[in-house]
Amino acid sequence: MWSDNESPIDLLRFNYLVLAVARLVRDPGLRPVTIGVYGDWGSGKSTVMQLAQKELERDKATIVLAFNGWLFKDFEDAKTALMGTILDALQVELKKNETVYEKVKGRLAGLLRRVDVLHVAGMAIRYGAPLLLGMPQLAFASAAKDGAEVAMDLAKEFDPGDIRSIVKEATPREIRRDIREFRAEFTKLLDEAEIEKLVVLIDDLDRCLPDTIIETLEAIKLFLFVPRTAFVVGADERLIQYAVRKNFPELPGTETEVGRDYLEKLVQIPVRVPPLGGSDVESYMNLLFAQKHVDEDRFQKICADVAAFRSTDTTAVAFSAAKCREHVQPPLAALEEGLDLTSQTASVLAPGLSGSPRRTKRFLNALVLRMDMAADRGLTVQRKVLAKLMLLEYIKPIFFRQLARLQAEQEGKPTELAAAEAAARGRADAGDVETKGKPQPTATKDAHAVSEVQPWLADTWMRAWLASEPALSETDLRSYFYIAHDDVGRFDAARAQLSPVARQTLTWLLDEGEPTQEQGLKLASTVNAADITSVFDALTQRVRGAEGEEARVLQAVLLKLVEHRKDLLPQLVAVLGELPEPRIAAATPITFVGLIRGDRMETSGKALLERWMKSGTVKLTVAAKQAFERLTQKA
Repeated sequence: MWSDNESPIDLLRFNYLVLAVARLVRDPGLRPVTIGVYGDWGSGKSTVMQLAQKELERDKATIVLAFNGWLFKDFEDAKTALMGTILDALQVELKKNETVYEKVKGRLAGLLRRVDVLHVAGMAIRYGAPLLLGMPQLAFASAAKDGAEVAMDLAKEFDPGDIRSIVKEATPREIRRDIREFRAEFTKLLDEAEIEKLVVLIDDLDRCLPDTIIETLEAIKLFLFVPRTAFVVGADERLIQYAVRKNFPELPGTETEVGRDYLEKLVQIPVRVPPLGGSDVESYMNLLFAQKHVDEDRFQKICADVAAFRSTDTTAVAFSAAKCREHVQPPLAALEEGLDLTSQTASVLAPGLSGSPRRTKRFLNALVLRMDMAADRGLTVQRKVLAKLMLLEYIKPIFFRQLARLQAEQEGKPTELAAAEAAARGRADAGDVETKGKPQPTATKDAHAVSEVQPWLADTWMRAWLASEPALSETDLRSYFYIAHDDVGRFDAARAQLSPVARQTLTWLLDEGEPTQEQGLKLASTVNAADITSVFDALTQRVRGAEGEEARVLQAVLLKLVEHRKDLLPQLVAVLGELPEPRIAAATPITFVGLIRGDRMETSGKALLERWMKSGTVKLTVAAKQAFERLTQKA
């Protein structure tokens, strides 16, 4: 098993990104500067920033401070929390040199005082000065409760008289003066402390709420005009842009321009962490297995070999199975099994897991765990088969659940799976398994089975999965689904934990406000395959448990999502086909028709409408007939 904190990912061509960040920070002509290290969840942003920190700490007269954006997510005023935290950390560093600290401690205390002023002033503006002065009867009623709590918290930090003094100073003019003076004093502090560069790294900003993101960025702006400073922000840039749109909807221009323009003004230079390609995933998996099975000395030699790898061919495998075997003689059986697994799954894992090192590692952890579970239960399972089924579980949980049900009903060997494999392997365009309503002879003798799994064959990834080795139609699948237990479709904790962008997408989709929901739909159109699958699966889990008005609302959201992501249509057909007919909202069939018209899922969708037309639910029957008529009428 591998932890999230231990990974050889830094060996895989990440060094050029680290050197790029360090080069930008070291360029005196660029400072002050803010650099964005952008990438998807699990892409290696944090690794790049950690390695950049180590690289920059080698520079003389440089102080590097590293923070996790998540530290400020619970602060009422994240802006001053970050400012204060930077000053506190700087104070710790300066105390290491007593002479320097004695020279600057007065100025440092003054800066901390200015942060306190900004903090209290901000609370006064937000909740009303009367509350902070101990006169809640003069405050607005709507702010009374929150303001009273804030006043109590501030009372623990400051003397009441001090609060009154600060509030009296907190006029707009005085606040602007304080900000200017803060910058001037901070510049003098760096001069007196002989700090050539102050580098602040803020990671995981995209895990925060939109308000916290904006306040953190606003805090960075206060330092941007201070010479010698550099900020490095690690985040998914899409979430930053959407946070801007949410907070500044009144700004002119399109929503895309608002988010993009704000971010470009604040973050001058973006450094994007690309997803791992197929060759990098293969190298990464081989390195993980080598790390697990060889001794430390030998693994360090492997790391040195990989770090020295240079090739103009970007598809070259930095650490192939052959290269691993050169280092490990005589061969180790356990390592050989891992290398074989890599060769069998790397090409599928790369696109399926969006080239994410974190997702790849978690997949392998879950695979190893289930192999151990099978052995403990005395079950015989083939790792190739288990890996293939787990890929389906992770990437297409809707279809995995269908397969789980079908194999349970047919003693582990569902005829539908045989039909789908035959269709996928029998035609290059296996997604179109029906011509003029008749099953293709290469598909299977069982036309009903083909019809059942047509959504599988209409999905590009699923069709490739069905055609890949090993074939499963002759395998008894009961043992494989047994070790999944109650986690069918959830893939352990890895499936349950949404990435920040997936979590934000789902949150906005479920919001009752139409503008926010529209933001969620637009964000959904940009996320990768793994994240959109996570969102779709989480949303369908809610749809399955909903009834009445809640069912109508959630189904409408689900249909809107598929309208923006047509690649989800085969899975939508499968989900709606599984729902009990009394839970199908009357509005669903009409919207559904608009999605399937002209699509290769039209045949399966029409069959679903025909089934609803025969349901015992009057409203659904009427709605399905109307939808069917629209679908079949001539243009």
